[in-house]
Amino acid sequence: MKSFYQRNLPHYVPPGGVLFVTFRLQGSIPQDVLDKLSKEHEEAVRKIGPISLPDSFLPWSPRRKCQPPVYSKKREELTAAYKRYFAKIDEFLDGATFGPHYLKDQASSEIIQAKLKSFDGQYYWLAAFTIMSNHVHVLLDTYCQLAKFPANAPVSNDNYVPYEKFMQLIKGNASYSINQLLGRKGRLWQHESYDHLVRNEKEFQRIIWYILNNPVKAGLVADWKDFPMTYIRPEYLSLVP
Repeated sequence: MKSFYQRNLPHYVPPGGVLFVTFRLQGSIPQDVLDKLSKEHEEAVRKIGPISLPDSFLPWSPRRKCQPPVYSKKREELTAAYKRYFAKIDEFLDGATFGPHYLKDQASSEIIQAKLKSFDGQYYWLAAFTIMSNHVHVLLDTYCQLAKFPANAPVSNDNYVPYEKFMQLIKGNASYSINQLLGRKGRLWQHESYDHLVRNEKEFQRIIWYILNNPVKAGLVADWKDFPMTYIRPEYLSLVP
């Protein structure tokens, strides 16, 4: 089972991992801004140097009864560099007057919400999401699939739907419906999503709050509960500050 792939960005998505995913509308960031941020990130990664990926890896999940994995110093540095890069991307998206804001339309946002929920319990457990005017944050626990396996059963493309495949289903189906709704044609989403493998419970809790608080930080509402396109799985409400 493939756990790592790379287009413009590296994606480490081992089976059973908890994934913080952000996907955005095509054209929501000017190319010159994206090029500048990408160049800065590439330079930071170059200074850290290459790292090796483990052949066998048990990622953390709130429902997997095991100790969180230990990461090397280089992996921690790489994670920190990616977080800095992502923070700049997200800050730009939150304040952008540039580009499309199709998701500001409630009907468009409801299409995405319904699509994310439609695969809950099948490909992942849906932990939290918020749908902004030009991007979506979502937290997914893919251990949902492994929890159904017999003990020590091998994972393969025959019995496990990988991240890239279910993301294609979510984005592709939502794109078709939103384009029909808005009477437009062409690509809706930026091809590549941003994803981060959640490492432990502390980070899981921090990301949940990041997602819920995003509309507040962007100045859209005073309380996260007032934003209609925010969701948290009821069992995780106790983790909200």
